[in-house]
Amino acid sequence: MTNSLISKNEAFDIVRQAREWLKKNSVSGDTSKPTTKFYAAEMTRLISKSPDKNAEQLWAAICDTQKKNTFYLRVAAAKWATSALIERMLSAQDQYQRDSTIAQETWLAKVMEMKSILATATQLRARISSSNGQCPIKSPAPRSSKRRELSSLPDSWREEMAERLARTPHHLGFLIMAITGCRPKELEAGIKLFVSEHSIRIYIEGAKVKRLQGQPWRELEYRTDGEMHPLVSSLYKALWTDLAGEREVEIQCGRAALTSAIRRAGKFDRKNGGDITPYCLRHQFASDLKGKLGDDDLISVALGQSASMTRKFYGRARSSSRTPLSPTNIHAARPVRATRPALPQIYQRRSIAPN
Repeated sequence: MTNSLISKNEAFDIVRQAREWLKKNSVSGDTSKPTTKFYAAEMTRLISKSPDKNAEQLWAAICDTQKKNTFYLRVAAAKWATSALIERMLSAQDQYQRDSTIAQETWLAKVMEMKSILATATQLRARISSSNGQCPIKSPAPRSSKRRELSSLPDSWREEMAERLARTPHHLGFLIMAITGCRPKELEAGIKLFVSEHSIRIYIEGAKVKRLQGQPWRELEYRTDGEMHPLVSSLYKALWTDLAGEREVEIQCGRAALTSAIRRAGKFDRKNGGDITPYCLRHQFASDLKGKLGDDDLISVALGQSASMTRKFYGRARSSSRTPLSPTNIHAARPVRATRPALPQIYQRRSIAPN
């Protein structure tokens, strides 16, 4: 063993410190594969901006933005990436230590490398903690928001877009997104509709579902034996036949193609307006429900969420249309967890007015 390497006892001590650090900063098992892929790519970008790869340079790279949302995403990426790297290095050194064909000097070198990474990770975590979860950007750029886009759109923008898409392959997909607020990924996977003389039931298998997050499935129903919302009426006319009983239909739409079609159809004469995207439909649906129901857990259920706090990010009651959408029934797999203070009972409205 050369003099530049540490002793075996020192190596064991470093491994012990790394394991203790990882217990306090473990990698969440609920993080989805797309999210971990994004975190890894973001951390690679941060490292590329840090010539010496030390904690202060990494922190400076994290703060090098004018957008609060970007800052918080980078913090999340840095936390995940440092923990994931330490976890991988611990696993690797375990293998080196057990493999009799690998020289002890090689194992000690890997432990020394882990020691350096652990020091940087500890310093970076301390730097993040010192910010107390607050964004240090003094003059952040205005946040781009799809729900803000709604205020510059005409009240009947969804109906106008539905007419523009009427003779395209994306018409049914657009209508389903408009009346359910579903995610593009959910529509791409396929949404089942059960159409009868009296109703349309829409069954959605949820995206963004984890052990304690999201709704594995949800179902929305609109009555069709009375006055219908124009969007519901358009979907019903496209799907209903005079056959007795209930008809089952499954609709699928590719995300990329549908998004492009919605962008093309969503051209309105307005100032400073961004592109209309599928998520604008989700925000408008949430706005309609908030205008009808106030701050109600049924809104979370309809949006495929299982935490009450999440619905605050979607729509605003004042953006509800003059002819809002309102499903007759809303059901889902899970109850909504209370993750925000309950409103006084006087502000809660749990009934759903028929469409």
